[in-house]
Amino acid sequence: MVTAFNGEESELATEHVNRLLETAGHLDLIRLSKLPLSPSPYHSPDRSPCNLVHNTALCRLTVRLNVDPYLSPEVSDWADTANELRGAFSTVRSYQLERITVHFRFALPSSVNEENFRQNCKQLDADSRGLHDVMARPYFRALREARIEIDVGHISRDDRTEEMDTFVGAMEPIVRRLFAPWHERGVVNVTSVTAKWS
Repeated sequence: MVTAFNGEESELATEHVNRLLETAGHLDLIRLSKLPLSPSPYHSPDRSPCNLVHNTALCRLTVRLNVDPYLSPEVSDWADTANELRGAFSTVRSYQLERITVHFRFALPSSVNEENFRQNCKQLDADSRGLHDVMARPYFRALREARIEIDVGHISRDDRTEEMDTFVGAMEPIVRRLFAPWHERGVVNVTSVTAKWS
């Protein structure tokens, strides 16, 4: 298992992880833990993926992403998310990859910007084209399950259960569109959890 974190030392960490992957070659599990974009307690500026080219025995892959769907369309986190996934998936060179887990963590903001949310959703199809091309590559033919986990939480004192449930309901069809080629194959499984974060 290899874990790559983003943060102040993310470039150095990614370089070391890529060197380890190149040296190790045949690993059966890679875990990429990614933190999000933009300056907030949940965000950091670097989202460089690790390179999986040398891991030709890869069987399972986990990617963790924090996403803010309420940013303005000019700085849409969906575009960065699609690019992040495309960057990671495009380096896959294993024909044995059977299970991919993508864990999305969403922080429900104190005030929800519905207009930005709608505009970002409209832009999603254009942002996902390159990602969809990568998903159609032969390296993913053995894929049996793409498990998409939606984790929604907040840190306010108020009970926001209803808002979070509504958000999950809106997010499920969006993530299915993000993974459309695999959804059409019937291998996408979307799960969700909502909680108050401490």
